[in-house]
Amino acid sequence: MELWQMDIVGGIQLADGGEAKVVTGVDDHSRFCVIAAVVRRATGRAICLAFAEALHRFGIPEEVLTDNGKQFTARFGRGGGEVMFDRICRENGITHRLTKPRSPTTTGKVERFHQTLQRELLDDVEVWATPEEAQAAIDVFRHEYNTERPHQSLGMAFPADRFTASRLRNSCRCGCRQRWPPPSLHPAGHCQQHRHRRLQHPPGMPSPRQCRWPPAGTLAWP
Repeated sequence: MELWQMDIVGGIQLADGGEAKVVTGVDDHSRFCVIAAVVRRATGRAICLAFAEALHRFGIPEEVLTDNGKQFTARFGRGGGEVMFDRICRENGITHRLTKPRSPTTTGKVERFHQTLQRELLDDVEVWATPEEAQAAIDVFRHEYNTERPHQSLGMAFPADRFTASRLRNSCRCGCRQRWPPPSLHPAGHCQQHRHRRLQHPPGMPSPRQCRWPPAGTLAWP
């Protein structure tokens, strides 16, 4: 079973007086950080863009575990219904599991990542000039965390040594069995020979053969 834990953490004070957030995601088995995206506002759209980018880069997990924040679920909303995060999960065969209310230990592995990020990076910088500056620093930290930091819980192995992208579930449907995305992390996220992808797109988006979802610019979701 492949499970990702996802959450949102603050603590990035900006020079303009605002506070940015970090959308985070950790693979439950390996502690490999699959998402560490700085956003000015932790809106549902921002979370979904970060989630979609990780799906393209690392493949589609079987399950995702989140808290009950409104960006992730309408479980406690007045109107109910389905938020975009749930829709992405449903359309790509991902089981979305929710924690019990006020139970942060359920997502303990991503919370532990937050503590490490705070202690070893964010606490050392009182004010960041821009979200982009913070993102660049977090990208470096994330790479070191995944590939150069041995974890006691992993028997002093590196997260990257334990992490295996979803090869079988995300391989080309033509049967070529090529890893999706290929090791080169092709920006279009598909087998370069056959150009098939499992990831489903929201209605109104271009077909998988034509787009790189999420695109670099704005994305109009309902």
